[in-house]
Amino acid sequence: MAFFFTHFILMNFNLFWFVNKVENRLLDFFFFRIKFYFYKSILFFKALKKFLKFHLILLFPQLLFSEYDEFFG
Repeated sequence: MAFFFTHFILMNFNLFWFVNKVENRLLDFFFFRIKFYFYKSILFFKALKKFLKFHLILLFPQLLFSEYDEFFG
């Protein structure tokens, strides 16, 4: 089996090189997409956190000025 495989690679090196190149490009593309969506989701949650902080302060300004005991007590 190993002999057949090495023989196949040596006899069809150009085909093997081409398939390897295409496979690497596909893997790079898909991993880029995965990384892109991962970072995009992180940025989305960071923006959501800032948005919620800002709007909570607008809705409940007493959060800024009240002490813990006054607000929750």
